[in-house]
Amino acid sequence: MRNHTWYPARFTEKNMMQLLELRRLQYGDTEFVQTEYIRWQLAENPAGRAISWLALASEDNVLGEYWIAPVKFKINKATYLGSVGANALVHPAHRGRKIFTVLGKRCSEDCVERLIKFTLYIPNQVSLRGLVRKLKCKDLGAIKFLIYPIDIHKLAEYRFQGKLSQRLALHALRIFFLLAMRKERQKIDNLSIGLTSISSFDRDFDALWNRIKDKYPCIAVRDSVFMNWRYARIPMRKYSILLAKGGNRIVGYLISRSATVLGIKSSFIVDFLFESSTLGWAAGHSLVDATIEKFKKEESHLVCCLSLPHTEEYRLLKSHGFFTCPEIFKPHPFHLVAQVHDKTVERKYLDNLKHWYWSLGDYDVV
Repeated sequence: MRNHTWYPARFTEKNMMQLLELRRLQYGDTEFVQTEYIRWQLAENPAGRAISWLALASEDNVLGEYWIAPVKFKINKATYLGSVGANALVHPAHRGRKIFTVLGKRCSEDCVERLIKFTLYIPNQVSLRGLVRKLKCKDLGAIKFLIYPIDIHKLAEYRFQGKLSQRLALHALRIFFLLAMRKERQKIDNLSIGLTSISSFDRDFDALWNRIKDKYPCIAVRDSVFMNWRYARIPMRKYSILLAKGGNRIVGYLISRSATVLGIKSSFIVDFLFESSTLGWAAGHSLVDATIEKFKKEESHLVCCLSLPHTEEYRLLKSHGFFTCPEIFKPHPFHLVAQVHDKTVERKYLDNLKHWYWSLGDYDVV
């Protein structure tokens, strides 16, 4: 049904140019406004075609969009087809017209029709309120945004204006970061770990995934098919993929990327997992050491990642000096939000944040 000034419609190729214009208002000239990126997101996903609804004032006037990407998840011992909110955007001049809510409901109806069991989101503060109040989603809680400062001078320049303010801030930040970055690194035996950079994932990586898939009750399926689509074949982005090998097998991996955000040369640990064993911990330390050293050589200002406190990866990152980002530098809170479309999903696992593993790579922000 048409809503006077706009109506919902599924995305088609004929809407591409108008959609790019809308995205450019929000994202500037980034990969999000490239045709290749949208086609990768829409049609190349091994879990299925993305669900995408638009708000149209006419066939050549896009006022808003709402995208959901299918993703396979392991919940307890079962594998489900779930999904992740990929993009929701409304033109600034047309907010407050229920576009977000109507398009979200259309996407939810499509999920039911396609047997997609649930959708997960990491929304901004405005979208969080809409998801919980209008779309009946559940806020599972906040994920820790960890940082590792490399260039404190640049961070002070970014956040504080005026030379006096920057000098005072620099002094305060040095003290704060010195205290926050105190390392409590556990002693690891001198085990032989080899690090290898790769450009794609193969059966050896699948063997690792099969060993670690039950490490956490709730996690996106990280087999080679998904990982190649997400990191190796994504257009307009370049990821560094590092494997750790020990005992003639892969025992951990770390995926990273750098980008300039709001004038800060930021580096991101996008995805990071290792075996729950002595060898795995040694691999994790080697991966983080090598990655931080790489970022320092690249003259990054800051290293960031998402991590949950109950995970081994979180504890290892903390032992290297990572700490929870102060509110003054945090872009926004990172809440994991769930919308369930099928009551057969094991809610006691899905609804409990302490059962989850989640990283920046589990959605498409970096």
